[in-house]
Amino acid sequence: ISSFNPQSLVTLLWATAKLQQQGFSTKLLDHIQSEILERKGKFFTAQSVANTLWSFAKVKYEPSPLLIDRIQSEIPGQLEHFNAQEISNTFWAFAKLSMTPNDDVMSGLQHEMVLKREDFTSQGVSNVLWSLAKLSFVMVDPIFSETIETQASSIVNTFSPQEIANTIWAYGQMRMQPSRRFLSLLSRQATTRISDWKPEEISGLLWGLVKLSRHPEGDLSHWIQRQAVQQSASFTDQGRGVVVWALEQLNIPFIDDMLEKFIPDAEYDGEENYVARENEEAPFQDPERKNGLEFYGGTSNGV
Repeated sequence: ISSFNPQSLVTLLWATAKLQQQGFSTKLLDHIQSEILERKGKFFTAQSVANTLWSFAKVKYEPSPLLIDRIQSEIPGQLEHFNAQEISNTFWAFAKLSMTPNDDVMSGLQHEMVLKREDFTSQGVSNVLWSLAKLSFVMVDPIFSETIETQASSIVNTFSPQEIANTIWAYGQMRMQPSRRFLSLLSRQATTRISDWKPEEISGLLWGLVKLSRHPEGDLSHWIQRQAVQQSASFTDQGRGVVVWALEQLNIPFIDDMLEKFIPDAEYDGEENYVARENEEAPFQDPERKNGLEFYGGTSNGV
């Protein structure tokens, strides 16, 4: 692979990640990483940063600190070229790798998200929030937090149950209070999509509301219990426990079927942290964009 240009190396890494279900070679990933580190001069574009990090995160391969340092050193020079999907994927990958970006990268990506807020989809917003919560991020920039809420509110009717649950879970995990209007909008959308809610999403939603000391708006508390009862056989014991614990913490009366279906097998005492399930796969950008090729290093060119 020493003859591969930068685009080919990133594409090979991406293909390895995409084919992980068919098995992959850790030695190949080691070689790709070594080859990137040996290259002189600027290597990464915004797109290749996102795709490289996404690929390593997808196959649960921990890149060396040297490679992470190199990637982070090149991100500031590429920030203006990051699109919404690349920002979301980069945050997601750092969270999956349990690696907190340095201050320059974190603040730079936040700034770009503010500038490109209208390009973020519901999945992009929820992925960023989930990622920041996983990284134990403390939201201190009011402009950034307001941007997230404003954009999410404007597209709230596109939020899926998982995106709603992950958003509420993330707010709860970060102890960041959403506005009453935003929570009301999310609750309304949750009720509209009530038949689509799955056990993990119900548990994540209720856990987040407890951490925020906020009650579901409107009839959501009733309908979410109805949906939980219908799917009771699919809940884990911990999931049942989270639901029962959350309803008790929020002083929400149990509907009759909840007493029969949930309490006997509920196992959760409120002490252990509950982690929301991330989107199964972050939206990924193929090496060649549909709107044309990106050129870097003299060669044409994420989750």
